[in-house]
Amino acid sequence: MHKPINKSEKKPAQTKRKPYQVAIVAQTSNGYQFKRVRGWVQPVQTSMMLKDRVKTNQMRLDKLSDLKMQLEMIESEKLFLDTLGCLPKDKLKGFGMKHNPLMPFFIVVVLIRFFFRDYY
Repeated sequence: MHKPINKSEKKPAQTKRKPYQVAIVAQTSNGYQFKRVRGWVQPVQTSMMLKDRVKTNQMRLDKLSDLKMQLEMIESEKLFLDTLGCLPKDKLKGFGMKHNPLMPFFIVVVLIRFFFRDYY
């Protein structure tokens, strides 16, 4: 089965760093900061953490682009129905960004909360 490990065979808990091996704070393109040691191989745990963050951020960006496309589709359908003269009595009030002056501000607030929810 497993061979018992002698104390002499075990690796030391912490290896002594060379002068150039200093702890630095690295930052990803998304703005997330993590610590690493210059000259060392990046641990698998750190790599997986960064990979998961990139995947999550990409999923959020994809969802955002889908929502923008749907909003554009609603606006174009509203314009089409207005051209035909088939709009309902409320004229689809509240749909689209052009008819609501606070909508761009609202979208910015939602995006900030959406992208930075990991940091709060």
